[in-house]
Amino acid sequence: MVQKSKSFKKKKPIVLAKAKLFKPAKSKKPTTEEKEKLREMKSLLATISRGKHMWESTFDAITSPVLILTADYEIKRANRALAKAAATDVRSTIKQKCYVVLAGRDSPCEACPLK
Repeated sequence: MVQKSKSFKKKKPIVLAKAKLFKPAKSKKPTTEEKEKLREMKSLLATISRGKHMWESTFDAITSPVLILTADYEIKRANRALAKAAATDVRSTIKQKCYVVLAGRDSPCEACPLK
């Protein structure tokens, strides 16, 4: 028969949720200068976002196939007309080699202007 030792009495669990492991940062109100910088940054972000949207809309509105490539033939950006010509969607062309998407080849075309 196993006897229980008195040293294994049930103890209250230690609650760490109330423990203060670090000092919480004091919240301070932003200064007028900080508020102005934040407004300026938000305004710049909105301007950049509008410019990005305008560029993408213009790029996709071009009716001829257009693509932006890296030096090693990787498609970085393609417009809708290119995706339509390749019978695929724009997203699936990204990071693909142009000769695979456009010509179904496994190596660059002989008359490629990038060569």
